[in-house]
Amino acid sequence: MILEGGKILSSKLLAEKFKCTHEVAVYIVTIGSDLEKRVAELGVRDLYRSFILDNIGTYALRQVFEYMRKDFGPNNSERISKISPGVSTYWGIEQQKIIFDFLGKEKVRESVGVILNEHYVMVPKKSVSGVMGDTINLFHECQICEKNCEYRKAPFSGK
Repeated sequence: MILEGGKILSSKLLAEKFKCTHEVAVYIVTIGSDLEKRVAELGVRDLYRSFILDNIGTYALRQVFEYMRKDFGPNNSERISKISPGVSTYWGIEQQKIIFDFLGKEKVRESVGVILNEHYVMVPKKSVSGVMGDTINLFHECQICEKNCEYRKAPFSGK
């Protein structure tokens, strides 16, 4: 996928799922670092509450993304698909760097408060990046993930 300015996101899955999409949104979303700090503090003395709070943070991040997805979609389209680098073997985590470069890593740090470390992991942890767009068929990353987690949105289909 070639972005404005010539940046290239390399993924066969990305190319396949967005092949008929004329416009995509490249995004970085976070719930910030406060919860992460509190989870670490609690982890020292109350692992159970730390675990619960961390899961609430995961849920909150998913809700923030859902709000953004609905706002992005034309007429609240139900076909807004997203793919995030590093979520599967089909799009490597090193592609995070291209997203940060495209959006401007200093601008992202200043406006959103997210940085990318040398291992392509975002800080704070409760952050997500990726590409979304109105696709012909709705795609969920769950369709290519064999894990059976509580956040599953679609059955595993192999690819």
